[in-house]
Parts: sequence; C-alpha cells; structure tokens
Amino acid sequence: MGLAIALVSFADALLLRPLPVARPSEIVRVFTASPRHSLGYVSYPDYEDFTRGARMLAGIVAQSQVLLAVGGRLAEVPAVRMGLAVTPNYFDLLGVGPEIGRAFHPAESREAVVVLADSFWRDHFTGDPGIIGRAIPISGTPFTIIGVVPPGFGLDRFLHEDFYVPIGVYAAGLLPSAGHPLTDRGRRYLSVYARRAAPLAAVEGELSAIAAGLAREYPDTNREQKVRVLTEFAARQEAEGSVQIVAWGFLALAALSLLIACSTSSGLLLLDSEARAGDTALKIMLGARPLHLLRESLAESLALAAAGASLAMPVAWAVINLSSRFLALPTDLRMSIDPRLDARAAATALACALATALICAAVPWAQCPVSGRVTGSSRVRHAMVVIEVSVAAALVGLGFLLLSGIAATRGIALGYRTDHILLLSFDPSQVRTDETHARAFYRELLRRTGQLPGVRATALAQSVPLGFTGAQERVKIEAAGPAALDYWMNIVTPEYFELMRMPLVAGRDFSPRDGESSPRVAIVNQTLARLWPGGNALGRTIEMDGQRVEIVGIVTTAKYLKPGETPRPFFYLPYAQRYASRMTLHVQTQGPPAAAAPAVLALARELNATQPVGEVRSLDEYFERGALFLAHMGVGITAAAGGCALLLALAGLYSCMASAVSRRDRELGIRRALGATRGDVMRLVLFQGIRLVTAGVAIGLGIALAIGREAGSITAPGGALCLRALILSQALAGAFVTAASLAACLIPVWQAAGCDPAVTLRRP
Repeated sequence: MGLAIALVSFADALLLRPLPVARPSEIVRVFTASPRHSLGYVSYPDYEDFTRGARMLAGIVAQSQVLLAVGGRLAEVPAVRMGLAVTPNYFDLLGVGPEIGRAFHPAESREAVVVLADSFWRDHFTGDPGIIGRAIPISGTPFTIIGVVPPGFGLDRFLHEDFYVPIGVYAAGLLPSAGHPLTDRGRRYLSVYARRAAPLAAVEGELSAIAAGLAREYPDTNREQKVRVLTEFAARQEAEGSVQIVAWGFLALAALSLLIACSTSSGLLLLDSEARAGDTALKIMLGARPLHLLRESLAESLALAAAGASLAMPVAWAVINLSSRFLALPTDLRMSIDPRLDARAAATALACALATALICAAVPWAQCPVSGRVTGSSRVRHAMVVIEVSVAAALVGLGFLLLSGIAATRGIALGYRTDHILLLSFDPSQVRTDETHARAFYRELLRRTGQLPGVRATALAQSVPLGFTGAQERVKIEAAGPAALDYWMNIVTPEYFELMRMPLVAGRDFSPRDGESSPRVAIVNQTLARLWPGGNALGRTIEMDGQRVEIVGIVTTAKYLKPGETPRPFFYLPYAQRYASRMTLHVQTQGPPAAAAPAVLALARELNATQPVGEVRSLDEYFERGALFLAHMGVGITAAAGGCALLLALAGLYSCMASAVSRRDRELGIRRALGATRGDVMRLVLFQGIRLVTAGVAIGLGIALAIGREAGSITAPGGALCLRALILSQALAGAFVTAASLAACLIPVWQAAGCDPAVTLRRP
C-alpha cells in the first residue's frame, strides 16, 4: 500500500495536482497558434492588447523564464539561476499572498525590486525574516528584496524558479537583454495565464476576435497567428505527451500494486477461513446470519487494513525520499519532480485501506455463505495465485521492456560523440561585460584552455545537443515557400564540428576568414539541404534578419532535442558573425572529463574572477541523466513495483502450495504406501504449481507486450521497440519470474516428498 501511495503521489506531481493558487479551476492558458506551433508563446505587445480588449477575463498575467547571475550570502561569486520576469499583477491575480513582506505594486513595473522563492530564501539567507529591504545583486544591479512567496508555489511542475522580478525592468535597462523584448511584436516568449469570468468558449471567441484585428493591423508579424484558450489541466495534458504517459503509467502501477496486495491478503484470509470452517458452521447453526459473518470478516479486514495504512505513509515517505536522491537531472537549475505526502496522499491512503478491507472481507465470506463450509475455495485460491503471478510478470516484463528501450537508445547513432567532452557555460553579459570584452574573454579562454595538459581540442557553442536549452531563428527559404519559418539552430566556432566528430558531407567548415566584415555564411544539415532539389544546397542562400546568408557546408543530420526524434532541419552560424553572450565551452579531454574541470575552472577565474560559471559536467551526463531521464525513472519505479509484486506473489504461491500439500496429506501417504516414489510425489505436487505459474506468466507477459509500444515511445528511438527486442525482453522476464516462482514451490514439494505413510495413515 505504501508503494501505491508513493506512485499516486508521483502521478499527482506530474499531471494531476492543481495549481497552488486561489480557485485554480478558473485559471486558463492563452496560446498563440500557427501552422507550425499549436501551443505558441505570446509577445508582450500582443499581451498588452489582450489585456486592454478582454472583457470576459477577471485578469491576465504573463511570465518569462530568465537566467540571471544572482548573488547570495553563501556564494562568493554570483551563480546563474532561473527566475521569472512577471507582470506586476502576477501574485494578486493568482491569489497568492507572500510568506513575508509584500508582492509587487502596479507602479513598480520598472523598479529594481525582487520577490524570492521560499527555497532560495532558506538556502541562501537561512530563512532570515530580516532580509526585507536588503539589496541583492542580480546581473550587477542591486535589487531590493520586498517579499518571499509561500513554500510550494510555482506554476511549472518541473522547473522551479528562485526569484521574481518585474518584466518592465528590461525597458528600464536594469537587466541585460537582446533586442527589445517589450516592443518587438514578433518576439514571442511569454507564457500567459488568465482568470476567466465567463465560459471558456466565450473567452476564446473574444480573444480570437482581438487576434484577428491584430493580424489585419500587423500583417508582418501576426498574419498567421490565432489564439487558443485551454484550461490549465488541458494545456498540461496536450503539452507533455511523454509525461502524460508516465503519469498514467504510475497510476496503473499503483492499481496493480493494490490488486496484488488485495489478492495475496484475500488468499491468506481464505486459508484462515478454511481453518475456522468448523467454528463458522457452529455459528450458523446457532443462528448467525450471513450479514453477521460479513460484519465479523469486515471488522478483521478493517483492523488489518488500518495496520497496513499506519505503515503505508512511512513506506511512501521512504520511497519518495529515496527516489528524489536518484531522480536528478544534469543541470544547475532546480528541475525536479515534487511528490508530496499531503492531504491528497492521505485521502489516497484511506481509499486504498477501505478498498483492501472490502475486497479482503468479501472473498472469504463469499465462499461460505450459508453452511459454513468453504466451497470452491481451491479454485478461488488458484485464481488468486494466477492473478498475483500475472501482475508480477507484467511488471517485471515492463521493466525488461524499458531496459531494452534504454539499450536500444544507447545503440543509435546520435550524429556526434558524447565521450570525453567537458562542458562549462558562461555568460559575460551577466556581469555587465560588453560584446568587445566578451569576445576577448572567449578568445583567450579558448586559447589557454587548449594549452592545458590533457586537453586535445576546444570549441564554443550556444547550445548543447540533448541539453535543456536551444535556439530557434526565423528564416525565409525560397525552396520552402514564401513565408518565414522558425528553424532550430546553433552558433559555433570553427573547431566545433571536428571536436564533436560531425562529418561534413559537402562544402567546407567555418574558418577564421568568416569574420564580422565577411559575407554571411551558414552550414546546414542534410535534412534542411533536402529542401533544394537533389539536396544541393551549397551556394544557395537563406534570408535572415533581412540579410542573405550563403550556405557553405552540409553536415550529417544529428539528434538535437531527444534521441528518438525524427530528422529535423537544423543550421549553424559562425560565432564570429553572430554574437551570443551565453556560450558553452566544449573541451575534448584525453582522460575523464571531470579530471580536467578544476584546471579549466581555475583558468576561467583567472581570466575573470566575477564571471559566473555553470553547468560543469560531461556530455555523457546530458545523455544518460537527461535524455534518458524518463526511461531511468520508469525502470526504477517499475523495478520497485515489480519487486514488491513478485515477493507478494511468491508468498501467495507458497501459502497456496503449502495448504494444498496439507490437505492432500493422506492422499500422498496412500500413494507412497501403494508404491509411489519420492520423485513421483514431487512431480505430482510440482505439476500443480507449474500450471499456476505458467498461466500467470503467460497472462502477465501478454499484458506487458500489449503496453510495450507505449513504453517504447518513452525510451526507444523512433517511438517503438523492434520485434526482436520485445521477444528477448519478455523471454528474459518470463524465465526470471518462472524460476523465482518454482523456487517458492520447492519447500512444499520437498515436504510432500518427505511424508511417511506409516505416520500419515495413523492420523485421525
């Protein structure tokens, strides 16, 4: 039961838990929809127009994730942390009061004030309530702390922010920004929440009318932009397909865990009712009615369920805390699943206890309704054993399927190397370094890092494949049509492709000649090159930011966002021609990447002591702990559920076989007296166990195969496991469960073989 509660808590954290705001059922999400993005972000000018024109909303707020260098009492050098730039009415509309201090005032849209998250406040200021009014440096600007939000607040289920600043500080120049985020209508980066004051359809109709007017007024940026309004729960389900599968999978595992617990408990109670059949018959003879017997059985079951429920919460707490130590993503940001043992978990425990009590009381009572004799109990016990073994086999089979998916994912060609690559992220703009000095810092960092012992090569890139950040650029490609479309891209230095072992299939690499004053150039992958006839993209041009960019090279298509993705168009720009402040240093090492990290960090501190350095890890970590995070989580949870289910199944099988041997004691004695050997008796009893185990394993593996493709969509490349992997994984799972089940039968079989006819036949 404790495992079932923990699984429900995980599913609740992933998908089901309502937002921690006042009246969460009134909260809706507002998206822009285009032919390429059904759930797109909103630009700030569009948000302002929605705010002015909406009459069926009680209010509307916007937020944007920001990465900023934040100081703290415990940090000598500011560390890059994730926060939210929000509209001033953010907390008021959501109905969230601060833990201490206050929220933003409407007049503070451009003031250097900050509200801290509870966890950041406790970790870096030891929960000191006297911090209100103090200043904290954010990207080199002192921000006054005005409040702390309550613990557990946050609208994102996975990514937890450390602070909140007014979004207007960008217009005031208090924080670094690229371009003009508050006036550029084509720059869509805001997540918009609203509190509806009318039915959902009416709200969407009103906002759609506003969007249609904006499309007519601003055709260059809003021509294809429509509006979608979804409830927060519906948006959650649509946006996170894989997470939704995992959440419902956890609920299914919880139901299976509860089923096998009920089956095992019912089987044991049924054996107890058989032993007390004489007492039950006597009660019926003295006038006890079936309902009286049911009440007695229910009272016993409720007592057992209460004892189980009292232990379930500590077990669930242990499972959750143990899981939180292993389920960590490779990032400095606070990204985690947050299962809680709250009132919802307590209600789950109560419901599980009541369900267990009812099932465990009903099964034994149904076998002796009138006479007190247990009728057909053997068939019922055999059926329960088959259920237990089938559930255990299904869970073990699912675990082997997930392991097969991980193995298949590790075997696919990513299009680049992941071994011996050390990564470190920098952002000079966070300490107010301009472009000229930032380029000089990166240039010296590359040169001196390449001279360190054990370093073979260095390069810079804006994003990391399979990482948690990426960049898109709006590009017009004549071969793809007249409209400009968003394509994924990366900014790299000339050494990048050689370091990552990404071969050029045509053209040339970037070179030092591709400088700021040289003609603009780009390298595209094979998928993007196929937009031109015959894939001949060399010498062709794409239009970006009103400039023509010549394609000088074509590289192989790789896996950029997740291992199982379908080939996507992708292009690269040279860092010398396209400046980006936040870049990631890629260091190819001779030995383990972690061994080279201290020297590179010391060098970075020597070049700029105030420069925050983050995301220090190997590229292998991004692959194993990031890209395979859901798969590893599924394997861990399934292994725990499968292990518990198998132990319960073995206990049920052993009790069933021991009871069968006890009931057939005289029969086995007679067989031995008539000349049956020990081997004959062992085969006779073992055959009964084999029939139960075979039926249970066959049913369980059938269930695992039925859901195998859904499991494969989480782990395996292309969304499905091959037939060979399915068969092999299920064969291994079947052999494992069968061997464990037959081992549970050996003690009763050995007892049956050791019966002495002379002793057995003298018993009354």
